[in-house]
Amino acid sequence: MSTEDPKTDDPSSRGQGSLEDLPGQEEVKCQGYVPGVCNIGFKGRLFRGIGALIGFVAVILYNEKWKFLLVHPFPYFIGMTLLAFLTALSFIQSFLSFCVVDAFLGRAMISGHFRKVSAPDHEKDRRRALLIVVGSFLLGAFFSALLLVEELDRSTH
Repeated sequence: MSTEDPKTDDPSSRGQGSLEDLPGQEEVKCQGYVPGVCNIGFKGRLFRGIGALIGFVAVILYNEKWKFLLVHPFPYFIGMTLLAFLTALSFIQSFLSFCVVDAFLGRAMISGHFRKVSAPDHEKDRRRALLIVVGSFLLGAFFSALLLVEELDRSTH
């Protein structure tokens, strides 16, 4: 009798992949530190989620209260890009359970205290953090450009 898994021992299933066999298809529950995937716990996610909500309100208020848009469109764009970038960064960090500051510093905070991570794990974390920061900036710049064009168009008609 074979001690191997019957699925892998069956000759008819060899060479045929299923959805469970594809990399990246497994669901990762973040209950602890996972290099390049998760480095904060529930409190960190909650803190960043609240920051994203505050940032969203700030973006709306900034867009509605900016009075010198036609006179100063460049400062408007820079300010809106910064606000939208920070809001997107907070939201994405909360959603992904991943803090970019901790990743760049080579630490993780899961159980209420910081712990230093190994060099290979730090490299994985830095790659993920850089991807999150660049993606958040591009999202913020795109959103700001859309709002600027829409506001300028609305102001000229």
